[in-house]
Amino acid sequence: MNSDKKKKYIIIGIVVLIAAIILRVAVWGVKEGIGTISLLAGGLLFGGLLCALLVYVCICIWIYRDCIKRGENGLLWMIIVFIATPILGLIIYMVTRGENRILCRNCGYRIRQSARYCENCGEENQGRQGEMAVEKSSKGFGFIIAAILSGILMLGCLISFIVLAFTTDDFLDKNTWNTGIIMASIENKWGDDWNLSFKYASEGFRKSAKFRIDDNQAVLHAQVSSEEGQLLMHIIQDEKEEIIDVSNLKEPLVYPLTEYKAGKIQVVLEINGAKNVKSKIQIENPGDS
Repeated sequence: MNSDKKKKYIIIGIVVLIAAIILRVAVWGVKEGIGTISLLAGGLLFGGLLCALLVYVCICIWIYRDCIKRGENGLLWMIIVFIATPILGLIIYMVTRGENRILCRNCGYRIRQSARYCENCGEENQGRQGEMAVEKSSKGFGFIIAAILSGILMLGCLISFIVLAFTTDDFLDKNTWNTGIIMASIENKWGDDWNLSFKYASEGFRKSAKFRIDDNQAVLHAQVSSEEGQLLMHIIQDEKEEIIDVSNLKEPLVYPLTEYKAGKIQVVLEINGAKNVKSKIQIENPGDS
């Protein structure tokens, strides 16, 4: 296997590996509970930017190599591609690039394929016989294939990010954005009951749920057990926010919501390195039986 084919397979292999990593992280996130909007959105943005960078790099490398074989200024064309964006730059290059050149069989000087005589030694161009001595400029399309695959991945990340933004109510909610991960989590919410358990969550991780209260006579009930770390419960409605440390509850917490008005409230658990957490949060409205 020649060096060109090896490089082509290496580039394609790198792109496939990146795609596999992105897919594996997504599957792991769904399985282990990295269902947080911030981490998922950040991963999509990072993946998209990485793929965009790969598109730039692959196209620039291919154009540079092609320029060298055609006797053109590869560095100048790389700058043009960088300024004009990869797709537009590639189109401009393909339209304006010079004629393919071959090696003169007499002196080795690179001449235009259509030239009748060598511009250096004057030897007659033997056409197809001379082409046998040339490095085929059509090789190296592995970089273009890698750029196409990277572009597809980039579009996939972008589309996924847009879908996430339009289908997730809490996408722009600062209280649901995270910088950490959660592992082996089980979460369910049914009506006014919210249950959450997990083995570990990193510093600053947040989980949230929304409830509706009928009036200021509603009561919040919380049962929380954990090992190590800290657990803070945020009760949020509009601009009002109260924070309660529920790290070491010896008995169930009963918290009257007298300072809150009828409508929606958000309960956020801020988890700072806590382990083996089990929590059950319930809202009791006056009319509940």
